[in-house]
Amino acid sequence: MFWTFSLFGLFIFVGGIIFWGNQILKIKDSFNYILFPFLIAYSAYYKIKCPAYKENQDHVAIIVPYRFKVFLITYYMDGVDILIRCFFKNNIPYKVYDCNSSKKFISIVKNPRVKEIHVFGHGQRHGLIFNKKDILYYCEFNMCKKDKNLVAQWHCNNRGGKSLGEYISKKSLADKNMRNSFQNRRDIYKFTKRYNSWGKKSKKH
Repeated sequence: MFWTFSLFGLFIFVGGIIFWGNQILKIKDSFNYILFPFLIAYSAYYKIKCPAYKENQDHVAIIVPYRFKVFLITYYMDGVDILIRCFFKNNIPYKVYDCNSSKKFISIVKNPRVKEIHVFGHGQRHGLIFNKKDILYYCEFNMCKKDKNLVAQWHCNNRGGKSLGEYISKKSLADKNMRNSFQNRRDIYKFTKRYNSWGKKSKKH
């Protein structure tokens, strides 16, 4: 009788783990809500500690668009801190640009000192949304030279159209899907391995 109840209990326990595990995985961004405050604090620390490094020369622009200043800090957890750590570690000049308008965004993109761009915020593949009255469509750059080395769009890229990098860059990183914080952090971590490998090589010389 004891073993019968033990096996039945084990069956219920394992079944419960499988069932609720599947339910959790079906909830989009469920772990984002659990880790939300920790990611914000961790990311904000790096933004405050190292907002820029040798930005007065050719550098990488990390652009963080926002609508309300009070919510700006929440955008850093999308992977801004990972880029900061990578660039600082590998002696790569960069600057984090907090950007609240399309006018400011355009001025950053057209800065000849900016050679690589990483765009966060809210958008679609063919544009960036600051607010309901201020939406920037990337086709506004269709007459620009392709003088950037790389443009990476870490905001949502659904609804089709050309990405910013297709207009102004030799290389563009932009998928065709909606994105979330954990996708960004995963993909940005993979992306930075390229820089980390460069850094290790440079130390040998």
